[in-house]
Parts: sequence; structure tokens; C-alpha cells
Amino acid sequence: MLKEEDLHAAVLTAVNDAWSRKADIIPALKENIKSVLDGGVEDAITEIDTKIKEKQQELLEAGHDDALNDRIGDEIISHREEHQNLMTIAAKPQELQERLEDLDNFLDEQTEAITEYSEVLVRRLIEKITVYDEKLVVEFKSDLQIEVEV
Repeated sequence: MLKEEDLHAAVLTAVNDAWSRKADIIPALKENIKSVLDGGVEDAITEIDTKIKEKQQELLEAGHDDALNDRIGDEIISHREEHQNLMTIAAKPQELQERLEDLDNFLDEQTEAITEYSEVLVRRLIEKITVYDEKLVVEFKSDLQIEVEV
């Protein structure tokens, strides 16, 4: 059974480990985020928008053919749903970028190792902590994971 003070100590270890390795960690995380941002989502959104405009033009040209209008309308709805899904995907890297900047700012503000557990600090930086028999995995909101033996 893991005691609360052991959990606190493990969190401090993880935060201090991240702080001590920030020169290596932050550039690697930024590179990962950049690769996600360059994943072609914007191009896919533009392509979907073009398809929607084409289908809208087809709809105007279809006249009174109800079956054709229904089919084109369904295709437009499908493209709009796909557009919305891509917009959601595009928003996630921005959120991750903001989390990374928060971690980066925090690590820059620190001039020395942290010696006291802070609930505010945990809420600001830590996404979750997974407890295993021999270790804890502390996952920061920036997706950085640090293992701490207990």
C-alpha cells in the first residue's frame, strides 16, 4: 500500500527530474508537437471544404430531382461531420502546445529543486499518476512521462 507521503515524494522526484533535464526534455517535446502540427490536418480541412463547395454547387444544379438532392445532401452532411472531426484533431496540438509552454515556463521559473509538495503545483503540471508494484509513472500535462521507483 502506497502512503500519501510516499506519493508526494515521488511527485517531487518526478518534477525535480524534469527540471534537471529540461534542456533535453523541452526541445524534444517541442519537436514532437511540431511533427504533430505538421501532420497535414490543415490540408485535409481545405480539401473537405472544397468538396463541400462542389457538392453545394451540384445541389443547386440538381433541380427538382428529390432522390439526387437527398443523396447530395447526405454527402454534404458527411463532409461537414468529417470537417468537424478534423477541426477537433487540429485543436488538440494547440492545447498540447499550451500545456508544454506552461511546463516550460514553470521549469524556467524554478531556480532550484523543489523541496515541498504543493497541491497547486500538482494540479498545474500533472495529468495523472499510475501506480505499479515497484514504480509510479507521473504523466505531465505536456505528455512527458517520468518513472519513479517506490
